[in-house]
Amino acid sequence: MADSPDLLTFPFDQFQRYSTAAKVADSVRAYLGKSQLRVLDVGGFHSTRRGLAMLPLVQFLPSDLVIATDLAESVLPNYVRASGAALPFAPEAFELVVTCDTLEHVLPPSRTAFINELLRVASHCVFLIGPFDDESTSRAERLLYDRLATYGYQHEPLSEHIERGLPSAENLRTLLVQHGLPSIDFPDGYLPNWLAMMSVNLTPGLSVDMLEELDRFYNRHLSPFDRREPSYRRAFAIAKQGHDGLIS
Repeated sequence: MADSPDLLTFPFDQFQRYSTAAKVADSVRAYLGKSQLRVLDVGGFHSTRRGLAMLPLVQFLPSDLVIATDLAESVLPNYVRASGAALPFAPEAFELVVTCDTLEHVLPPSRTAFINELLRVASHCVFLIGPFDDESTSRAERLLYDRLATYGYQHEPLSEHIERGLPSAENLRTLLVQHGLPSIDFPDGYLPNWLAMMSVNLTPGLSVDMLEELDRFYNRHLSPFDRREPSYRRAFAIAKQGHDGLIS
């Protein structure tokens, strides 16, 4: 479509997590033998570098019916303002439920309710990706936070990570075992590259055009090799009961 944005110009970290989500969607589509999925992206509202409101997963899954929820006010099509801990959808309303870099922004006492809501509205698969509590990840975030502070810049999402603490991958695995749900998890976002690229992306005064060209190069040539340890993120693909074949 002529009006579709160039996905390669998306910020590298956003491109990585949504590219991985798109691969999971491909697997769910193949498993079900369907050409179109009903997909929910929880925490899926984004404001671009140019100040435009956007739903990234809609762009990455153009053939699917994608609904996004978040807390921001917006009149975008396919957007519903709602808390991830109280989703206004029927049980198993979506074949695939996605949440990217969102769990860490949920207040710790509400994280279990958030995950349970994702599981409730998914009929086949939940894909959850984001940073988890790990010494290397926390150190990298602190280094980035301190670097930005030298510019007098406080990055709000990063501040929330530090203030609220990153979620525990072990706690998530334990919760899934308690639910009797099979899952796999894997690294995403090679940490040394993540730290270097974020340091550049968040440097004040750089032009949007320059950053888009940098991300274009990185997304095309380097991003495919970033699913390795040490990683910034961890990705969880969770199959609902009776659908173990999705992750086998």
